[in-house]
Amino acid sequence: MAPGLSQEGKDQLYKLTFEILDALAHDELPRVRQIVSEEIKRSDSIPRDIVEHLARDVELVVSAPILQYSPLLGDQELIEIIESSPVQGVLSVISKRDLVPPSVADAIAGAGDEEAVAALLANPSAQIREETLDSLLDKAPEVEIWHEPLVERPELSLNAIRRIAKFVAMALLRVLDERSDLPDGAAAEVRQAVARRIDKEGVNGGTDAGLNADKAFREGKIDDELVQTSIDLGDHDFVIKALALKAGLPVEVVERVFSLQGSKSITALVWQAGLGMRTAIQVQLRIARVPPMDVLNAKDGTDYPLSDEELKWHAEMFAV
Repeated sequence: MAPGLSQEGKDQLYKLTFEILDALAHDELPRVRQIVSEEIKRSDSIPRDIVEHLARDVELVVSAPILQYSPLLGDQELIEIIESSPVQGVLSVISKRDLVPPSVADAIAGAGDEEAVAALLANPSAQIREETLDSLLDKAPEVEIWHEPLVERPELSLNAIRRIAKFVAMALLRVLDERSDLPDGAAAEVRQAVARRIDKEGVNGGTDAGLNADKAFREGKIDDELVQTSIDLGDHDFVIKALALKAGLPVEVVERVFSLQGSKSITALVWQAGLGMRTAIQVQLRIARVPPMDVLNAKDGTDYPLSDEELKWHAEMFAV
């Protein structure tokens, strides 16, 4: 900006500029310090003492930009901040850095902040040692906010997948099963875990489907998740019995509705059973074998496309 300045003049201007920046970084108003932090968060040419000062600010809005983005913070500095009992939220911010090296990940994992660990697990660039992940998996069954990021974490080992499959919800098991990057043997492990979970909840792949559905119904376990998982496992007998129980209809009526392959009648039956439209789509396609071109699809992705009056009319027709 001032090419005509002598070298001495440039040095003085440089010194004055950083004196002003340092003064602003120490301003008593958090908003002023926040602006400075936002402006320099990605710079690699700022004096380190200014960056370190802002990184340790007591106001999270000030420290967060530096902690998450600054390339000037070294691993040891980050670990010292983690171990200094910082204000709430600091560890979660560090967990979201573009690169979290193993030593920093270890410090976050050992700090006991569940939200920070959830953010760490959700960060695909966080380098978490296998030993550290194992220690987290020891605690994970009781920490639900870790379950989804664990299921979606890249490059899981077969051992980690086996452990995760034992405690996550059925819906997350399906997410795990659909991943295309699982190691050899993992897909079979996940499917076995699904089968074991279903068996434990009263479904066993078709054998004694009526007894199992009765048990699940009595215990209030028949919901969209259980029905969709049973469809995935090919347990059609259980699905038919479960829908009959939930809709208050004889099994013979449900079977007759399916045999006619009427998409509106099938949808009305699932609606009467108190289940969602996504389940109705799967029942049409995979239980009643309705041709795809004839399937009644959801409105706005999840809603029933028919009004309650229409659904009730169709339900009354097949319930006679």
